[in-house]
Amino acid sequence: MHAALAGIVACFVTYFELDRQFYVPEVADKKRLLRALWWAFVVANGLLAAALYGVFTDAHGLEDVNPWVKGALVGVGYLGLARLKFATVQYGEEEVPFGFEFFYESAKHSVYKRINRIAQRARTREALAYANAHTLAQLVTEAKLQVTQDQLLNDDDKKRLKGWILALANKGGDDLDDRAALADYIKSGFPPSDL
Repeated sequence: MHAALAGIVACFVTYFELDRQFYVPEVADKKRLLRALWWAFVVANGLLAAALYGVFTDAHGLEDVNPWVKGALVGVGYLGLARLKFATVQYGEEEVPFGFEFFYESAKHSVYKRINRIAQRARTREALAYANAHTLAQLVTEAKLQVTQDQLLNDDDKKRLKGWILALANKGGDDLDDRAALADYIKSGFPPSDL
């Protein structure tokens, strides 16, 4: 039961990490594949954390810790433990980590790459469709309101985003690139990376 707690906590931590990393529109090709990859990664991390709990049942210094607390600690600390490396081996010009980190990061990269491809295509289609359905003025107004209403942004980020939005508005014209950039921000909530 305590190992299951470690697994459940690790599932939540993994889910939150994926959710923070990716925005996936409601309409996406290969949505079933995306969900299968997403949940397979979450469940695999949970199962590995549950198995890892067995290693820590008799760990020195943890034998007196309440098993429920130990389960929660292993679940929360699982991603840190999965990134452990025992040594770094020189391979040609590169330093290659040796340990759990290599396998964990390889699996994570493989899953993230596939999820990103599916999500990226869907985000592109969503942004272009939204950009084509609205004028630059409409998108500017909506983007400014979104920045104003975003309770998670600090004042400096709000100022920087509003400056970017106003720069697009003041360029003149009704360029599809500008409308698409605004539409992408409106739909995903992610500002351009070069801001």
